[in-house]
Amino acid sequence: MEIRIIGNKELREWNSLVEQFPNATLFHTMEWLNVLERTFHLKKLLLGLYRDGRMVGLFPVLMTRKGLFRILGSPLTGWGTPYMGPLVEAELLDEAMRAFDGFVKSLRVDYVEVRFPQANLSLSSMTRFNNEQVYTYILDLDGSEDKVWSKLKSQCRNKVRKALKSNVKIVEPEEKSWVEDFYPMLTRSFAKTGQVPGRTRGFYYNLWDSLRPVGRLKVLLAEYEGHRVAGGVFPMYRDTIYFIAGGSYGGYNKVAPNNLMHWHMIKWAAMNGLRKYDFCGKGIESIDQF
Repeated sequence: MEIRIIGNKELREWNSLVEQFPNATLFHTMEWLNVLERTFHLKKLLLGLYRDGRMVGLFPVLMTRKGLFRILGSPLTGWGTPYMGPLVEAELLDEAMRAFDGFVKSLRVDYVEVRFPQANLSLSSMTRFNNEQVYTYILDLDGSEDKVWSKLKSQCRNKVRKALKSNVKIVEPEEKSWVEDFYPMLTRSFAKTGQVPGRTRGFYYNLWDSLRPVGRLKVLLAEYEGHRVAGGVFPMYRDTIYFIAGGSYGGYNKVAPNNLMHWHMIKWAAMNGLRKYDFCGKGIESIDQF
């Protein structure tokens, strides 16, 4: 198998090519790659995988430098992207990664990171790599609203009822100024665990500019007594909606705005034909418990 940077014709057809692969995600699309490139000042390398002269796969990677070190990510931790990696038939994945290993050597890259959407991979081609299994929560949205509602724990359903009784309202902004309301909530939420957001304000502005025009982004804000007290960012692709960021002011937890916001999105997604609700990671105990 051969790897080479794709030509202009394939570049123009990138999203159509991505669509051909069943394991493609939002994070393989040109819109998402453009967000990363603009936000983190990266260089896109859009690679084609070729076998016997025929394109059999795609491999989006982005390059950056840290001092003297050349770094390649598909994606890199810190870019706010849970999945990427190559798009190729399962039986060709090992061969593709072997070719990629050789391609990386030719570029004299100092560090490489790849995050696969597939679980429990064991690839003989990746003996030079350190392997780490990461986890997420995925909610099955198949079925009627009542069926999806029944999948929630009774405690969660009670909190949704509490929010409704308290007149918490869920609004969907139409202008990107929502970022200025949302980012302080996000910062406050991260501060509870002694962390800071990995994504800047600019990331969310770029996300809006890139995904909103093509109908792949929803943003929800929860309002209580005239104040915006919680928010969430939900891009989507094919049958999946992703929860990539959420924040709130803890002083309003008593009226459960987060529970209502998630239920609002779950209900909307199920009614509009989406079938999976991906929470995009786990690992912070308090958030996992929620």
